[in-house]
Amino acid sequence: MVRHAKRVLTDLDALMADVATAAHGSQDREEIKLGIFPSLATYALPQILTADAWPGLGINLRLWIGEPQQTVAGLGTGGDLDLALIFQVGPGGLTWPASLERTWLGDDNFRVVIPASWPIGDDSQLTVDQLAEWPWILHHPGTSDATLIARLFASYNIHPQVAAYCDDFNASLHLVSSGLGAALVPDLAMAQAPAGIRVVDAPEIRLARSIFALKPENSKKPKANLVLDRLAQILAN
Repeated sequence: MVRHAKRVLTDLDALMADVATAAHGSQDREEIKLGIFPSLATYALPQILTADAWPGLGINLRLWIGEPQQTVAGLGTGGDLDLALIFQVGPGGLTWPASLERTWLGDDNFRVVIPASWPIGDDSQLTVDQLAEWPWILHHPGTSDATLIARLFASYNIHPQVAAYCDDFNASLHLVSSGLGAALVPDLAMAQAPAGIRVVDAPEIRLARSIFALKPENSKKPKANLVLDRLAQILAN
């Protein structure tokens, strides 16, 4: 009910903005400066920008595509972003000013991805011992994702063989498809996965990153909520 009520209020805000524009005889469009992380940008922005309704919304979208720590900085003192889409893995790591409004949009689950050439049945459910025997493509040590994954493996006494360190999911997927090793990759990054990979079920591996929208309190850009509403609808599908 809350989600639907917010959507109605968002549409009303956008309608009032359009009425105000028409009343002043101006054809100006509202510019929205959006910060967004790469895998969400790849997945969601083509759907937003090619939608039939998009040209009529009166929005000029300017994009900053980068990691969450970069876009959060764009919302802080001296920054000029109107809205930022970020993710957080676990309770720690990323922080932001208390003056920003936060809206949870959903969770992006990680999947265990292996080379299709590995001799494992499609209906196999993997054990901890099997996971420990594989070569892995992992994040560079010290990043928030790497720390959480290391803790997850350690909780099952898994000491992974590291075939490569890579923070780019697209590159990791191509390394997996070449047979180099297994990787943990979130659903959003799987949208343009190459051939030659397989997603397998590993019950012990339950990991997700939470997706949030951040915007300044008392934002005077009503159509920023309209952009946020479109993003929320895409993530809900």
